Amino acid sequence: QRVRARHRVVAARLFGVPMATVSIVDTDRVWFKASLGLQGARQTTLDPGLGASVILADKAYVVSDARTDPRPSAHPLVTGELGLQFYVAAAITTASGHRRGTVAVMDTEPHQGTAKQLAMLEAWRRSSWTTRSCGCPR
Repeated sequence: QRVRARHRVVAARLFGVPMATVSIVDTDRVWFKASLGLQGARQTTLDPGLGASVILADKAYVVSDARTDPRPSAHPLVTGELGLQFYVAAAITTASGHRRGTVAVMDTEPHQGTAKQLAMLEAWRRSSWTTRSCGCPR
């Protein structure tokens, strides 16, 4: 649990945002194994545009401004009470190449992720530390 807590704080600080998650993606939802700033949310749907899209992406998935990006326009985290605007995530991939979850950072304000931030997120999601903390098998 402490490792997951460190993950979400590191991710949020890296991007200067108030929300972060480490999650598992299954067949019908995204489960938040750890979250920061989501006020008790434990899961979300697999609607296109956020977690479901990230798990299919080969690199970091960036939504700088959900108000102008059509990909997440119907997702409940964007259209609902939270009003998510900024979202950057990368798939957590096991050593055997299976994509099991995501590490994500979010905000209710638009942002631009820098090349350095995206490179750090990319390296982090590939680390065995991230894979172990989400409970992913190797």
